[in-house]
Amino acid sequence: MNEKEFEDILCKYPGLIEDGLSLTGRQVNVKGKHVDLIFQDRYGQTLIIELKQGAVKREHIAQLLDYEGYFVSLDNPLVRVMLVGNRVPPNLKKALDHHGFEWKELPESTLITALQNEKDSQLLSYFDKFDKNPKAEEKRVATISNISKERSEIMTMIDKYIYLFSKPEHFEKEYSTHDIVKIIQKEFPETKKGTILPSDCCYNIFNFGGISFVKIKNGIPNIDMRSRLFEKSDLGYKFIGQNYPYTCELYWKGEICGIWKDGECKLHEWLIEAIITRS
Repeated sequence: MNEKEFEDILCKYPGLIEDGLSLTGRQVNVKGKHVDLIFQDRYGQTLIIELKQGAVKREHIAQLLDYEGYFVSLDNPLVRVMLVGNRVPPNLKKALDHHGFEWKELPESTLITALQNEKDSQLLSYFDKFDKNPKAEEKRVATISNISKERSEIMTMIDKYIYLFSKPEHFEKEYSTHDIVKIIQKEFPETKKGTILPSDCCYNIFNFGGISFVKIKNGIPNIDMRSRLFEKSDLGYKFIGQNYPYTCELYWKGEICGIWKDGECKLHEWLIEAIITRS
């Protein structure tokens, strides 16, 4: 799905943003500024949407500041500005809330579920992950399920996370550690609770307990991308999958220890030294 297709979905189903919206403009210039989408809300206020396919980044907040300063004035107070993206990283959610900016996170899984409920096959075709043959997909999942249960004793914890949380009912939804343990043990009852540690597999959290997921090449530690599966937030853990084009800070006990940019992680020097010392 690209940004134009994201717009198509929201234009047809504005209720995904909030109830009572009516589309009044798309890809228009207002006072010399390019605007993605304009709606009128249920109270008659103008809602300007800055739309971002994929993850929201720091520079997008600057655009929001620019929009708000340009459109909102004493002469025209009935204007709202909102940032909408497929993913809003936890640190940027806090920044947006702190500054009083409106935002909406609409993961692809949420869009797919809504379109499936509407039986909108045309817009569903925007998603590569959507299987156009449900019966074939059911057969595939059943086959994998049988194989997985028979071979669960040789599956790694990474395998189990991917097998369960890549399913539509779990993908990009937030779960507590307790919930993740219940989901894993329901499918694989032989799995010991103490081995289920999603914090070891987070993009934005580093644990020395998960140091086995760091590969050292030519004396330099690097995050093993195959082990990064979840994003940690205040509400729990969200499965976003392997090789995600992640952009956010990496934290250890609340301290920034690295930076992710478009799926590549650069560790701070002090963390590199600590990993080498412990390895």
